[in-house]
Amino acid sequence: MTVPVFEELIRSSLVEEKFRKLVSDGISVGPAEIQDEFRYENEKVKLDYVFIKPEELAAKITPDEAEIKSYFDQNKSKFQIPDKRLVRFGLLDRTQIRQNTIVTDDELRAIYNQNIEQYQIPNRVHAEHILFTTVGKTDAEVTEIKKKAEDILAQGRKGANFEDLAKKYSDDPGSKAKGGDLGWLLQGQTVPEFQQAAFSLPKGQISDLVKTQYGFHIIKVLDKETAHTQTFDEVKDSIRPNLLNNKVDQTENSIADNMSSQIRQSNKVTLDDLARQYHLSISQTRPLAPNDPVLELGNSQDIKDEIVRLRQGELSTPIRTDRGYVVLSIAQILPAHPGTLEEVRDKVISDLKQQKSQQLARSKADELVKRVKAGEKFAAAAKALDLDAKTSDLFARTGSIPGVGSGKLLAAAFGLKAGDVGAPLEIAGGWLAYQVGDKVEPDPTDFEAQKKTITDTLLQTKRNVAFEAFHSSLEERLKSEGKLKLMPEKMRSFGSLG
Repeated sequence: MTVPVFEELIRSSLVEEKFRKLVSDGISVGPAEIQDEFRYENEKVKLDYVFIKPEELAAKITPDEAEIKSYFDQNKSKFQIPDKRLVRFGLLDRTQIRQNTIVTDDELRAIYNQNIEQYQIPNRVHAEHILFTTVGKTDAEVTEIKKKAEDILAQGRKGANFEDLAKKYSDDPGSKAKGGDLGWLLQGQTVPEFQQAAFSLPKGQISDLVKTQYGFHIIKVLDKETAHTQTFDEVKDSIRPNLLNNKVDQTENSIADNMSSQIRQSNKVTLDDLARQYHLSISQTRPLAPNDPVLELGNSQDIKDEIVRLRQGELSTPIRTDRGYVVLSIAQILPAHPGTLEEVRDKVISDLKQQKSQQLARSKADELVKRVKAGEKFAAAAKALDLDAKTSDLFARTGSIPGVGSGKLLAAAFGLKAGDVGAPLEIAGGWLAYQVGDKVEPDPTDFEAQKKTITDTLLQTKRNVAFEAFHSSLEERLKSEGKLKLMPEKMRSFGSLG
């Protein structure tokens, strides 16, 4: 960006800001508006409530045959069967290839020799420790900590279980739960004092107190290894899986490439031809609609897309799946048609249960409200209807009832008095029946502390609304006078890369 362009952008920005102020600076916020907003933000209610979820009721609904047939007859247009496809596929079974792939010791040894540096083990010790931290402690505190450490050391040397002592007394959060186990430590991995003690201790021995910048340590060496190179026999079993996978991949990819070449070169090659030549196993799916999962092949999106794209009799190129490469062929296309009751029975029952559960949820909410208004206690009335009554915490319009909804959705409750019963509310797909258990008015002593923030927020909101209204009105007037013409296609092109 050049200096003149930058200055022009700043100039335009300043003009726009001055114009915005010209339009909105005359707007103010009155005392009544501030008081209303203070009340809106600080008024709180507590509700006794039941939240009825239709999906939980649906499991208890069992429509009879007459209801199922009636619902189907009234809603036949909803139950269209889309076209479905029977798919034959040939699978290049990865498991079978693996079973037929041999890895020789000579191949393993070649990899071992090529990567010999990976099998070099440096000097290392497997150690446990108990740490008594002294970081940030006074001299007097350090003296007491040292006495405690010496006492624990004495217990360890008398035969007390080291791991139990570490779990009880160690200040190292990383190893405490593991009985002080630090795993294998390499030279240079720890602070010098700790390293000197750990690497000089015989296997199975416990050190004297070791002082480091962290505090006092008691160290126990579980095992030691001097620097050496692991032998081929020690590591060959760890090399084998990767080499086997690589050989299987190479075999798979080579066969898939050959099949792809044949399929592209001739439209006469058949799935059975490929199966005989490359030892593919042939199977067939159930009839599949466009959005049905292809469970036989791991529900791959690539498989779904190819099934929709293929014409009957065509072969896909090999597609990789978790089971191995597959080649697809559309054996038959079953055309779309209106579903019979037997074809769509599960869908009919599901929809019917959903409808009935919605109706039941609403009727239970209405019945609960009716009973409470007639004088029954909320909890008792809910229990009689097999509903779970709960009591919320106090919340404001800016708060919420977890799992139910926000204060804004429950705004009707703030217009009621304690003891009032609200009309049932449909929220988040469920029905809420409630009674106001308590209502807390805003504390006037909080007003002054919140006044400035409330005023600033209201003022900014009103100014934004006013400017947007002015902007829209001006735009409409200029367009109607022919002085402004918007060209959306040109505006979109400004954001393109060209």
